[in-house]
Amino acid sequence: MVQASTQGDGLVRPVIYAKWREDKEPQKGYSRELISVDTPKEFIDNLSGQPGYSADCHTFLDYFEKVVKTRGGDRFLGTRVKLADVDGKPAFGDYAWRTYEEVADTAQKVARGINKLGLAVETEGDG
Repeated sequence: MVQASTQGDGLVRPVIYAKWREDKEPQKGYSRELISVDTPKEFIDNLSGQPGYSADCHTFLDYFEKVVKTRGGDRFLGTRVKLADVDGKPAFGDYAWRTYEEVADTAQKVARGINKLGLAVETEGDG
C-alpha cells in the first residue's frame, strides 16, 4: 500500500492511491506489481481497453503532449502560499494555477537550458 500523508498544510490525511497486487504472483526476481486503486479490475491486465488509451502514445511524454494539444488552456498544477500560522496551524492563500501549456513551455525552457549549458548526458535509446 502506498500512501500520501499531507497536503502541505500540516494536517495528516491518509490517502491510499496504490496497492501491491495480490491476485498474481510476481515474476522471478521482481516484486509484486503496484497498481492504482482507481483502476477498474477489467483493465488491470487490459490497459489498451481503458478509456483514454491511445495506441500512438508509448510514454508519459507522449500522453502529456497529447493533453497539451487537447486541453492546453486547462488548469494543471496549483500552488498555495503559506500566509501565517493561525492558532498554531498554517493558513494558506488561494491556489494559483498553471495550465498544461504553461507547464509544457517551462519544461521546454528548462530542457533547452540544460542542453545549452552542456549538462545533458548522452544516452542511447529512442528519441
